[in-house]
Amino acid sequence: MLQPNFRGSTGYGRSYEQKSYAQWGKAMQDDVDDGVRWLVESGKVDPARVCIVGWSYGGYAAQVASFRNPDLYRCAVSVAGISDLAAMLRHDQRFIYGSSFRKWRSRVQGDAAASDLAAVSSLPRVNDVAMPLLLVHGTDDDLVPVVQSDKLAKALQAAGRSSEYVRIKGGDHSLAETAQRVQLLTALDAFLARHNPTDVLTATPAP
Repeated sequence: MLQPNFRGSTGYGRSYEQKSYAQWGKAMQDDVDDGVRWLVESGKVDPARVCIVGWSYGGYAAQVASFRNPDLYRCAVSVAGISDLAAMLRHDQRFIYGSSFRKWRSRVQGDAAASDLAAVSSLPRVNDVAMPLLLVHGTDDDLVPVVQSDKLAKALQAAGRSSEYVRIKGGDHSLAETAQRVQLLTALDAFLARHNPTDVLTATPAP
């Protein structure tokens, strides 16, 4: 398993964190992809059997990979991910005020117009999704609203894309309850067995 510290990760100083500004779905995504390519080039992984799994921002990154990198990943899993950055900023503006919101918006968007966020958001790019995609989201998520996954799940179905959606009742952003984690991991295990099977994971039919 690869867990890359892409630009924007904390613990490496302010300069490293600021390299992520306005790079959602762009240079930050490149860092993740470069890590996978390094694993492939070093012979550590089978390039035909790589699946990207992420939570929160990582869920967003997994969604971006689903339309951006069909050559690199076999499937994608997004837990509590953002599908529409422009909508997410509108939501955040209701709870983050003044300079704090402007700093957050600059971090995500930079100086670009809001419409530019569509190019790096999976909901506007749903017709470009090119691999099986599993969405998991708690209904009581107070950080990334569940509507972000609700809308994407409906759009994926309408577009005829291979997708699954697990909506965890009462789940917060962390899916903190044991039963919620079990539901998540059970769905993840079944999804990987179907779409990225190995000699350990036996393919099972979809429910």
